[in-house]
Amino acid sequence: NSISADDIAKKQSQVSDTAKLLEDTAGMSFQAGGGVSSIPIIRGLNDTRVKIEVNGMTVNSICPNHMNPALASIDRSNIGSIVILKGITPVRMGGDSIAGTISVQSAKPKFAEAGEDFLLNGKLSSFYRSNGDAFGGSVGLGIANEFARLDYTGSDTQSKNYQDGNGTVIKSTNYENINQAFALSFNYDDQLLEIKGGQQHIPYQGFPTARMDLTNNDSLFGNIHYNGLFDWGNVDSLLFLEHTSHTMDYLPDRDATIFMPMETRGKNYGYKLQFELPSDEDDNIFHFGSEFHGSVINDYWPATSTVP
Repeated sequence: NSISADDIAKKQSQVSDTAKLLEDTAGMSFQAGGGVSSIPIIRGLNDTRVKIEVNGMTVNSICPNHMNPALASIDRSNIGSIVILKGITPVRMGGDSIAGTISVQSAKPKFAEAGEDFLLNGKLSSFYRSNGDAFGGSVGLGIANEFARLDYTGSDTQSKNYQDGNGTVIKSTNYENINQAFALSFNYDDQLLEIKGGQQHIPYQGFPTARMDLTNNDSLFGNIHYNGLFDWGNVDSLLFLEHTSHTMDYLPDRDATIFMPMETRGKNYGYKLQFELPSDEDDNIFHFGSEFHGSVINDYWPATSTVP
């Protein structure tokens, strides 16, 4: 299954959670959590059984309660295409997930036509929903010539506690999610180089069905992607690094008398190097390459009492 840029654009203002862009896909359901942290389920399997790639980066949730799942690391307004592969993932796509793979990509860079001085692009969107006074907006700006392009995307989404059908306020359902991303791209003679970096800041996100809330989440990422087309075949490579600082505790509206902070720090890093060699016989294509993904997690609980 694949979700086109047009279908994504139609849904972006209707949802706050990136994962909900997939809710019309057959065989998929979601484990709801906070306002922007649903976990996708493919044919009844979830968690690490589903491989998730964001702009080629393999991203794992570093929170023990999965309050920051991989799809939450990219805002819905910064997505150009989504591909869902159900079933065992083939080796050339990572090959270690039995439920399937979800690959999310930002929009491909567009460059000015030959002879054109500059190409300017921009988009602006906003929304408001009365339940919880949820509102947000996003902006995207890009400038390019024939060989280089610079892009910026930013978004802010937030909501107060929402109300159920009887008008009762459900505590710890409020949230805020801020995303920023930059991309510098170079294109020359079938050679494409992309340098991307970004930041996510979630100052709070309530989880009404959990015994904890998210009280801060800061994530930074950077990646370098190269794709080259030659007479003998195609080369595709990626180098990436992602770091997350995550904090859990009670939000103020729980009226907790004893707080229980938990700190988590994590990194995802790795590389991909793939070669594609066409064959003259029967239109066969030979793929080979190398891939590495590393993940580091450090959990610690600050003391809540000085009593020995």
